[in-house]
Amino acid sequence: MVVANWRMDHRVSPEREKEVLSSAELSRELDGWDWWAARRDHFRRTVCRASSSGPGGERSAYVLPSNANNSVDRRMLPPHEQLIHLSSLNRLLERLLRAGLSDSIRLFLEAITGHGFSRPVGAAHDPATFAARVDELAQTVNGLGRAKVQGLATLLTDALGADQPPWWSAPAQEVMPVVRRLDWAELAAALGMGHFRAGDWVFVWRFEVSLVVDVEPGATFTRPTVIEANDSPFHFPSPPLIPWGITMPLRTSLRGAVREILHPPLRMVSDPTKCDCSLVQLTQDPMPDASSRGLAKLRAHHRRYLEAEYPTAETEGWVERHRGSA
Repeated sequence: MVVANWRMDHRVSPEREKEVLSSAELSRELDGWDWWAARRDHFRRTVCRASSSGPGGERSAYVLPSNANNSVDRRMLPPHEQLIHLSSLNRLLERLLRAGLSDSIRLFLEAITGHGFSRPVGAAHDPATFAARVDELAQTVNGLGRAKVQGLATLLTDALGADQPPWWSAPAQEVMPVVRRLDWAELAAALGMGHFRAGDWVFVWRFEVSLVVDVEPGATFTRPTVIEANDSPFHFPSPPLIPWGITMPLRTSLRGAVREILHPPLRMVSDPTKCDCSLVQLTQDPMPDASSRGLAKLRAHHRRYLEAEYPTAETEGWVERHRGSA
């Protein structure tokens, strides 16, 4: 599915394609497994960077001139419009534990749980033990109130530093009926978060567009491409002439699809009144059938949706050219 997306993604400009194909990772002859590893390494080196210039002047590839064709016109994003973003507490902790917890995070977790938070046998070796520790942490933090939840979310996001990918967010108004029902697995499904699993604890961030700019003046908002999607088989390129990304819902029962954009992560958010962050647990997998056959059915269903929702000659030609891949 990832390879199919690379074949069909018109959003990658010729300039950016040239940069990718001439990169250190992808310029040599590669077989399937080598290409997969090279693509991953290229993503980590070029996308997982700060979107503003650091001391070395390097910025994430999604904000470079070669990706300017995917910039979202700021007039389409009123400052007061709310965005929604999901991140997994389980995955954030796994990543930070692999790298080694900082003293600030270790002390914060010890103060909440009353003991150290570590991987004594490793999450990879004992997933149940790790999941139980995350359950304990999440339940305790939720019991301390929303401010503590946001404090934990901000602390973990900040700990990832500049070397993290941009956030994928969607207009909150488009998923508010699901949010009001507190159906978190359906929310994850609507946003295409197929890598989440039942039992995961998820931060649900809601914030105004203006906060992104407050945190990072001059922040760039862009339409995602297959390059930013990394190894996700749950992404599907949006049709030509559409200035947004379009999520692929992970359940055929969900009506429509949601707009999506990329922007810098919300780091160093000191004022909890500027956004709302809750911590919820998924009781079901967002995608009922995660098999290759189930994913193929979803992609076919989504392709038909795009054809019906955007009935232009450009969409029709694009779908027809890639019908075998899509």
